Amino acid sequence: MVSNIIKFGIPVLALIIWASVFTVDMRLRAILFKFGEILASDFEPGLHFKMPLINNVKKFEKRI
Repeated sequence: MVSNIIKFGIPVLALIIWASVFTVDMRLRAILFKFGEILASDFEPGLHFKMPLINNVKKFEKRI
């Protein structure tokens, strides 16, 4: 029973973490959307978190 929890729990947890993390490069700008509405657009370069399936991130180059 415990081995089944480990077999299926760890990959599911890894997928949730992978879906909720995004990075912003110093040459990019990122906009965070929640159901199509802009929540934030002033992200510094680095690692950031979002709610998977609710929030969406679009990245654009600063040079444009």
